[in-house]
Amino acid sequence: MAPARKKILAINFFPAFTPPKSGGELRYYHIYKHLREYYDITMVNPTHLFVEPEEIHHFPNMIEHRIPKNKRHLFLHRAFSKLFHFRECSAAVVMIASYFDRAFKARITEVLPRADIVVNESPFLIHLTPKNKDQLLIYNSYNIEYNLQREMLGGVSGRFISGWIRRHEKKACRISDLVFATSEEDRQGFSDLYNISARKVLLIPNGVDPSEHPPPLLEERLSARKNLGLGKEPVFIFFGSAHPPNIKAVEFIVSRMAPFFQDASFLIAGKVCQHFEKKEGTNIRYMGRFSEEEKRGFLQAADIALNPMFSGSGTNLKMFDYFSSGLPVIATPKGARGIPLRN
Repeated sequence: MAPARKKILAINFFPAFTPPKSGGELRYYHIYKHLREYYDITMVNPTHLFVEPEEIHHFPNMIEHRIPKNKRHLFLHRAFSKLFHFRECSAAVVMIASYFDRAFKARITEVLPRADIVVNESPFLIHLTPKNKDQLLIYNSYNIEYNLQREMLGGVSGRFISGWIRRHEKKACRISDLVFATSEEDRQGFSDLYNISARKVLLIPNGVDPSEHPPPLLEERLSARKNLGLGKEPVFIFFGSAHPPNIKAVEFIVSRMAPFFQDASFLIAGKVCQHFEKKEGTNIRYMGRFSEEEKRGFLQAADIALNPMFSGSGTNLKMFDYFSSGLPVIATPKGARGIPLRN
């Protein structure tokens, strides 16, 4: 008789939406899609405001429990936006609200004892998973969250909340049996920032399935450009969620690059577009949110990919899509962070 499969409990501050769109969603969903071949997976995540709880069966042994956000989340979002002018604070909101979220804590309490391995996909909810000697506790980081949040949250209030996040991340690094980092820079950063052994931090880099975005054949390229109404002009592409570093990247493209290359077309795709759709730019097109098929078409039509990032941690998954598609990439050092590239 085959031994019983071990059980993993994964906890995140956002759902495993499918198809995944953001870099975080891509890492979250695909890691567990593959781990399910060896383990039984249970996921517990907050989801949209004021919806019904959901139980999503991604696969027979990969089940996600989505717990709706509540009025406390809404209050915190509005307060942080109006009082402190934070552009993106969902992680901090989930962290603070989780101390009072009975439904979320109840589901964690229900499934936690059945897990052999507990994985915190962020440090924000580490207080809900105390260290148990019979369980392997893992912090699977996407960034050094303290560094990222410190860049995103400005002012005195931002420094206070970032300090709170630092205490959570320090605890996650200290009490976990293992810490996963996406780059060598983050691996050393965790060791230096939280005074833990670098041997405790394992490198689990981001990546891409090259079969999903292969370099296009000539006829595919011509067809993609025709479908988008493009001519023979050079085409630049940038993907981005509504994440503040992506907003700053598009601001740079709009103000510094597009005016200089008037004979080129710039395609901006993703939720970041919602911050720019009313702004003018004769050679800029805001494509908005996209499907996987549309994403493939954008990559096939483009000549050059852009990633002018000026802040952030971890690695940018869009870079791997760009490279997989055979595109040359123009990036800042911060945009290429954590990836061993050469000019």
